[in-house]
Amino acid sequence: MIRKLWFGSGTRRSQEGVKRERFEHIMVLAPRLSIENPAALPSFIRALGRATQWKQITYILDRKLHDNIERVKPRDLFFDLYVPTLASGETLRSLFIALPQQRIFNLNSDLILPTPWNRKSLVSCLKGIGGSRNPWCQDFNHQVVAWQALGIGWVNGGNHSIATGIIKGEGEVQATETYDIGRIYDYVHCDGPITSARWTT
Repeated sequence: MIRKLWFGSGTRRSQEGVKRERFEHIMVLAPRLSIENPAALPSFIRALGRATQWKQITYILDRKLHDNIERVKPRDLFFDLYVPTLASGETLRSLFIALPQQRIFNLNSDLILPTPWNRKSLVSCLKGIGGSRNPWCQDFNHQVVAWQALGIGWVNGGNHSIATGIIKGEGEVQATETYDIGRIYDYVHCDGPITSARWTT
């Protein structure tokens, strides 16, 4: 199911071969972990997602003040959840189960994906938030959707301050929506490239 969490850049000629090789290496390790120590799988996913997390956070720092950058979305890393794919015409999103207890993310260790889009705002947050004088804390602007059991947080609001908490390694944010996405695994098989994803009904 994981697609681009670990895929880097390269020439078009070599990208597909490199992606395939890297995916196969990962898929050798993942089943071993699931058998020998299933509790280690969330850490494995976090390790794979770090490249995407830091790419999103640092993108704006060495570019124009208002460069074009889009918030990372589930379809960017996985597939479009809203395309009808089941025999009933339902979408994969319809398989999500809303959980009553909201996930709490530790910004120092958990995989949460903000996309700061304004360099001035990010620098301002870095200067003003954090440390004993103004410790990081959650406010009404922070909107995060949690996917369990992958343990991924998708940021819909508060991108600059959440990115600051990640950079400084402090703070916790409670998700505004938390879903168990486990039912998807009954319907999706993916062997790497998104074009190879197959839906079973």
